[in-house]
Amino acid sequence: MDDAPSPGVQYAILASQTRLLYEQARTGFIATLINTVILATVLWPVQPPAEILAWVAGMTVITLTRWVLVGSWRRDRDRLPLRRWTRDYVIGAALSGAAWGTGAALLFPSASVPHQMVLLIVIAGMSAGGITFLSSVRAAYLAYALPMLPPLALLLFLQESQIHAFLGLLTLVYLGALLVTSARLNTTLTEALRLRHDKDRLLEELARSRDELRDTNRLLSEKLTALTRKEGELRDSNRLLSTIMDNASDAIFSLDREGCFTHVNRAMEHITGHTADTLLGQRFDRLFAPAQQAERLDDLWRILREGEQVTHRLLEIRRPDGQPRTLQFAVTPLREGEPLTALVGTAEDVTERLRAERLKDEFVSSVSHELRTPLTAIRGALGLIDQAGGGGQQAELLDIAQRNCNRLVFLINDLLDLQKLESGKLAFTPRDIPLDDFLHEVLATHQPLAESAGVGLALHDHAPGLTLFADPDRLQQAMANLLSNAIKFSPPDSTVEVGASRHGSIVRIHVRDHGPGIDPAFRPRVFQRFAQGDASSTRQRGGTGLGLNLTKSVIEQMGGRIDFESTPGKGTTFHIDLPVVGP
Repeated sequence: MDDAPSPGVQYAILASQTRLLYEQARTGFIATLINTVILATVLWPVQPPAEILAWVAGMTVITLTRWVLVGSWRRDRDRLPLRRWTRDYVIGAALSGAAWGTGAALLFPSASVPHQMVLLIVIAGMSAGGITFLSSVRAAYLAYALPMLPPLALLLFLQESQIHAFLGLLTLVYLGALLVTSARLNTTLTEALRLRHDKDRLLEELARSRDELRDTNRLLSEKLTALTRKEGELRDSNRLLSTIMDNASDAIFSLDREGCFTHVNRAMEHITGHTADTLLGQRFDRLFAPAQQAERLDDLWRILREGEQVTHRLLEIRRPDGQPRTLQFAVTPLREGEPLTALVGTAEDVTERLRAERLKDEFVSSVSHELRTPLTAIRGALGLIDQAGGGGQQAELLDIAQRNCNRLVFLINDLLDLQKLESGKLAFTPRDIPLDDFLHEVLATHQPLAESAGVGLALHDHAPGLTLFADPDRLQQAMANLLSNAIKFSPPDSTVEVGASRHGSIVRIHVRDHGPGIDPAFRPRVFQRFAQGDASSTRQRGGTGLGLNLTKSVIEQMGGRIDFESTPGKGTTFHIDLPVVGP
């Protein structure tokens, strides 16, 4: 286990060590000045006064400069970085130690052994005394002692006597002992500061923990009271929810992650014919015939396990009495994080509705076919009578009859196409379609209709050389609906514009008219069946109200989409987006 203090603790310890340096410094400065005066006085008779005075002046300047540094620290210690204060003090200690070492070398009395002993004692005393004031920061004492004693030891070795050599060696041993003592004192002091910091931190944490514990106890008490209240509310809510579910008209159920029933309401019991006791704990797929349902159920489980919701899924069940029923399911997966935890679903018995829709489709198909044959005959007969000639009121009545007959034929054809789309029987044969040829063919086909309405057709803004992938007959049918609408609602002498442009991987074909536009309130119903924005205007121009709905269905079956922009009074632009072939 690593017991090294964190960077924050190390910084706090360094701050305490630096503070000890500066708080004790002035006592050491006074001792330095006193010993400087003593040594200068003792050596005055035996050394040149000029050298002594120069050394004393240098020592005094260094000491006073350090004194000023201490004063600056007392005033500005929070304004400058801590490491700068430490560095400046270490530099001052090094200068002071160098001054003592220089003094020992400069003032060493070679001819007087007693004066040499005094010099040795003063230097040794100052080096020993520095331990007390400088050991809080290891670098400070090293910077102080290393330039002080080695010069004196060197001078002693240079003297031609055995005792001087012994004293020089003793000085070096003494220096080593001082450095070891200083290092141990620094280690002890650092550990003491760390322990004090840890104690203070523990006391702070203890006080904070006591306050937090008091607050936590109060919060727990409040939460316990609230939890008790919520538990009662939840119990009442669960009871109410269970009552609502059991009395709901829709079948509601829940499954676990393995697909086994965990809850069913009474409606679920009713439509399946199974009681809750027989369903709970059983797998969901036990309701269905395994042979014909296996593939569809596997697909259902795959979608649910991927986290997607399943809606409007039709599955057939067989009740215990043998009666087959068709149920429409909606199932939602519930997740807590990534894994699937449960599923909730609803079921609706749509057997009768599907039977009614099937009967309706059969009826519409039958009636449409039965009506189309006589209407075709009537339309042909009316055409022959019209060709035979006649005038006045008879011709007008024939024209009205022929136009209404045509509207009925168009309506029946649209109804048949819609019925085929819904049943999936409307055939689509997509292939590559050269866009230029297709657009020219569409305009040529509708030119007579446009001329009869006094409206022009124009091809512009189209991208040549593009190829579509679509069913040409169905696309012709869609374009016919859009162009016939644009021509019908365009004022005389105006122009219907057809164009195309490429947008990435799609081609957009647009049909623009300059008619009355579409009321914004009618926009949501434009593509609905039998929707007509202006009933009187539409009836005057003719129309079944199915064309745009049929167009939208056809385009979407081919993997495209249709939309429009319209400004009332300025016209409407319908556009079809279809996939493009090639890069």
